[in-house]
Amino acid sequence: MKKLYGFLSVIVMFAMILLMTNCAKEVTTDPIVTPIIKTHSIVGTVQKGPFVSGSYVTVFDLLADLSATGKSYNAPISDNKGTFELNNITLSSNYISLKADGYYFNEVSGLKSAAQITLYALSDTTAKSVINVNVLTHLEKARVEYLMKNAKTFTESKLQAQKEILAIFNIEKSDMETSENLNISETGDDNGILLAISAIVQGTHTESELTELLSNISIDLKEDGILNNQTLGTDLITQAIGLDTVLIKNNLVKRYIHEGLESSIPDFGKYIVLFISKTKFVATPPVVTTKNIVGYAQKGPFINGSSVTVFDLLADLSATGKSYNSQITDNKGTFQLNNIALSSNYINLRADGFYFNEVSGQQSAAQITLYALSAIEGKTDINVNILTHLEKARVEYLIKNGKSFAESKMQAQKEILAIFNIEKSDIQSSENLNISESGDDNGILLAISAIMQGYRSESEMTELLSNISNDIKEDGILNSAALGSALINHATILDAASIKSNLTKRYSDIGATVILPDFGKYIANFISKTQFVVTQSLITYPLTGLYGANILALSTTNYSAGMSVAISLAAKLAKGAVLKIKITSLSGDTTTINSTDTTQTQIIVRKATWGIRLGSSINWSISNFDFTNYYQTFTAIESDKSCDLNLIFEKGTFKIDYFEMNSTVPTRTKTITCN
Repeated sequence: MKKLYGFLSVIVMFAMILLMTNCAKEVTTDPIVTPIIKTHSIVGTVQKGPFVSGSYVTVFDLLADLSATGKSYNAPISDNKGTFELNNITLSSNYISLKADGYYFNEVSGLKSAAQITLYALSDTTAKSVINVNVLTHLEKARVEYLMKNAKTFTESKLQAQKEILAIFNIEKSDMETSENLNISETGDDNGILLAISAIVQGTHTESELTELLSNISIDLKEDGILNNQTLGTDLITQAIGLDTVLIKNNLVKRYIHEGLESSIPDFGKYIVLFISKTKFVATPPVVTTKNIVGYAQKGPFINGSSVTVFDLLADLSATGKSYNSQITDNKGTFQLNNIALSSNYINLRADGFYFNEVSGQQSAAQITLYALSAIEGKTDINVNILTHLEKARVEYLIKNGKSFAESKMQAQKEILAIFNIEKSDIQSSENLNISESGDDNGILLAISAIMQGYRSESEMTELLSNISNDIKEDGILNSAALGSALINHATILDAASIKSNLTKRYSDIGATVILPDFGKYIANFISKTQFVVTQSLITYPLTGLYGANILALSTTNYSAGMSVAISLAAKLAKGAVLKIKITSLSGDTTTINSTDTTQTQIIVRKATWGIRLGSSINWSISNFDFTNYYQTFTAIESDKSCDLNLIFEKGTFKIDYFEMNSTVPTRTKTITCN
């Protein structure tokens, strides 16, 4: 029995060993997963604005769960478009992380960044060789990583994160390309969205401020995809409101052209406008600074009691609605405004009032308005004058088309001077000029002021200023030949000596000590070099008048004498013209008279004279004849009329002096002979 039991025990144990052996052959364990090594080449572009040559891009090798393998590859950015390239790098999965470090071109300021920044991107390399790094790839990185850790696929996470970031800026676009496919130097709405967001986050931020803003937004979005921090939203909308989209586009175009690179900047402004119009974020009110401003309003100098208004502007020159008024306090045109609160560095000034007309030497009969645009940084003295007025519309146009304020002011001033054939590269800004101070720059202002004034009424000058401003607004060139002729028509008969005398007397009368600049040379330069054609003389002298040959005709010097020969004193005056004529006898006749006893003779020397037929005078005021000096003057009574007079000359030689447009010295002189 025991033997049988032992035998059975052996059999059972043997059977169990066999069973265990068979079971071991069927058990399998999970194999160790080894990353699939792939070779890949990557090219791309790094853009905030475009990163500059010499910056670096690092590619980090990732596993399928986005954990790092520890491998990385570096490549320099090879041009100022932000281009980088890495060839034949080995990757452990389809996913990589990219990091760009370097300086970049700031599309808002138009300058190279003062410090480096870092941007990131996550990308699936499947079927991709071009992978870009930009603001959108950077903002979405932390959110993508969070979503993948919470069971989303890489593709789902990328789509959701991008959608949520666009929503911050009130943009909805279901067919948007992945962020790493976008490029601010190429056309298309998707690229426009990238550029709009890039510009908004840049704003006026420094590099450190931009880095902090991007980091704070990324952290805020990470868990719920919503920008909950209202302070961050306020920063974004405040920056967006201050952006000049035309300037940004122009900055980029100029940058790419300068670097010899092709580009086609996308339409991005509409997305900035969309954000501004639809966002719920509230902008921070502009920073207000307090400023004192003094200056002079001058056509000739504005008179006491005229007014000056300063309009508060934002950085884009749009009005805030605030304005400050002051009166001109003396007859030099002086004004002053103290402790005015301003929202930016820019102001618009308007002067309204009567002024001293330096050409006529009289106070204006009506008021005029002059404007000026000025930056206030580093300035307390800001003047309003003809040049500031003429350049205003052109400056505004240039700024809207991408120029900075300083560039626009310099260009507009240069273009206006060119109208008058003046070139001066180092001229001060127009609002620094003053007609009552010495110096060539001030002489230029006074010359142009006098030419614009001419012998025009206030309404005529205002119309001329407006027409020239409108003509030069878009291209900076005076295209209207009629306007050019209007300038030269009056310039040719200006009397610089009389203008200087008028101003000297005016300032002396009001108790002001001034040193007037040399301005006549600029008027003479304009007359000699301009291509504008004289189309109208303010005063014309026809060959014949109502009564016969015209003694004032410029080309005639020989006339007939005698009681039966009628001669005209004829002139035609345009509106505003002034004329005085002086006739002086030069020759003398010798008359011999015999005495009654025929033994003595009396010799009388008498200069030749002339007579006036009564009732023939038309529009002349006639002085008494000066028998001591043998001359007589004839002054036109009204402008915009013809003058004529019937004269009769004895035989002799006579001098004709023409005093045109209130000149105190003859503007023309001729000698005639009557036989």
